[in-house]
Amino acid sequence: MIKYASSLIALVIFTSCLKKTGCEGTVFSQNGTPASSVDVYIIDSFSNQTETKSKVASTNNDGYYSFSFKSKRNHWYAVTCENDKNGGANIQERKMNTINLYLNK
Repeated sequence: MIKYASSLIALVIFTSCLKKTGCEGTVFSQNGTPASSVDVYIIDSFSNQTETKSKVASTNNDGYYSFSFKSKRNHWYAVTCENDKNGGANIQERKMNTINLYLNK
């Protein structure tokens, strides 16, 4: 019983450190029309020391993308795509972010 309780407490502490975060938006081409079939990436940086870039979505025919993930403490997140005119945008944790991206090419 004690072993079960300690495992349960460890699980609760671990999951409380993870917060659901989401991001959605539209990717626009250089001429301002929605861009289909564009890969969208999340940048995950831990204490500004290590950075990883992972594909999380692709735009649909209307240029729309959407994804959600469990954000971790002490991590910084951004969303971007290839040829992103602005080089990406920061994601605020624990909420659904609406971020439009604009292609340079």
